[in-house]
Amino acid sequence: MSIETHVTLVGIHKLRKKLDMIIDGVRNAPTVIQNVGKIMEIEMKVMAPIDTGRLHDEIEATDLPNGVRVESGAPYSGYPEYGTRFQAPQPFFNPAIQNNKHRLLQGIIKRITD
Repeated sequence: MSIETHVTLVGIHKLRKKLDMIIDGVRNAPTVIQNVGKIMEIEMKVMAPIDTGRLHDEIEATDLPNGVRVESGAPYSGYPEYGTRFQAPQPFFNPAIQNNKHRLLQGIIKRITD
């Protein structure tokens, strides 16, 4: 006595297409991240307090192979961001990050689902 079983996969081509879209989206994620980094740089410069202009001029977004680095090269950047006992905080860095979290996530999701 022998038993035979036949299995038919339905929709495997659709699954493969979806997986390919996800892979392409992940490959393109650094571009999305870099674009959002440039937007964050602009927002930080707009929100940064301007006294001498150095803080504004030292904010820079640098593309990396898998993302972006947004930083302020001014050594005193933390003082206006968080304040001191003599100066109230004038945040510019963290608000730009918070403002763009959704843009980053939506951009990556769009790349994966389109």
